[in-house]
Amino acid sequence: MLVLNHINMKKAIAFFLAFTLSMFIISPFANAQSTDQNEEQQLTQEEMDEIIKDIVNEIEAENPDATKPSTSGEVSTLGVASVGTKLIKIFGKGYVKSKLPKKIYSKFPASAKAKMSEEKFIGIWNTYVLMGPLDEVKDVVTDKLDPYMWHWLASSCGYIVQGVVYAVI
Repeated sequence: MLVLNHINMKKAIAFFLAFTLSMFIISPFANAQSTDQNEEQQLTQEEMDEIIKDIVNEIEAENPDATKPSTSGEVSTLGVASVGTKLIKIFGKGYVKSKLPKKIYSKFPASAKAKMSEEKFIGIWNTYVLMGPLDEVKDVVTDKLDPYMWHWLASSCGYIVQGVVYAVI
């Protein structure tokens, strides 16, 4: 009986060592493949800037009467007023709470749309972005989208939202 257990133990140890060794061999290849796929999906700075320009052009085309208020004296209060207050002064409450977030969401990368619904983004927009200070738009959006997608993708969406908000204000 002792001899049988001893042989089984040797087989189990050999199997475990072979399995562990194979994981060390396969793991770097799998990680490299995964990294390549993620890098292909990441947005470049130029792509994000182009998305922001497209959204801003569409917003300006839809709202030709919307004029930016004079910027004299606003530099010191940049972080004091909420994003919502500034946007509502320019475009009106209905546009800022429903149409603008839909327009921004429509320009998000497909992988971001797959991870988060438009309704969820509009909820985050109306609850967190509009209530926060202008200086923290990117950070707020990134933090709120992080649980639903990769950090780099959430950060890209945050950059897009921040760029649009700064451009239209």
